Amino acid sequence: MTATLHVDLARAAIEAVLSGVTDIGQVHDYERYAADWETFISYFVAENIGDANEQMLRGWTISVRDIADPEQVTFGPPGGAGISEVTYYFVIRGYNAVIDQPAEGETAAKVSEKDWVTLCAAVKAALDADTSLHSGVYDDGANGNFVSELAAMRWDYRMFSDVLCHYAEIGLPVTEVV
Repeated sequence: MTATLHVDLARAAIEAVLSGVTDIGQVHDYERYAADWETFISYFVAENIGDANEQMLRGWTISVRDIADPEQVTFGPPGGAGISEVTYYFVIRGYNAVIDQPAEGETAAKVSEKDWVTLCAAVKAALDADTSLHSGVYDDGANGNFVSELAAMRWDYRMFSDVLCHYAEIGLPVTEVV
């Protein structure tokens, strides 16, 4: 059986969800790379973050880590009618520069672990609530209907070149009928 896969439509749906989150920063629908630091960091520097419209390192990438082989799902008694479905395993990564001390003349840090966790929770909630990723219609992905599990999230600290960053990783399996 040859299946038409719509991984590009699923990726676009995830990108649209992320782009709709307030103060999300840069969103890229694939892993970004560059030969030099200035170019690379420009992919993740976000403008107009927060009330003060600050510039900071905050960015997200969306990548596919696995596409499962199409699987036959049978309904009803043995030998009953069935459909085939395929699952894409997306990894969504977020980076945010750690700022733990207030800037000169300020009383509070602009970004903290609490702010990052709040943003990550907003991203997870948006992914979990999206009706195209969690469609009630068990249908072909070409129609924009996917079925997915709730997003699994973890966060940590990572070095992003020479910048210490808050790091989030979201795993999101997305299934479509093929």
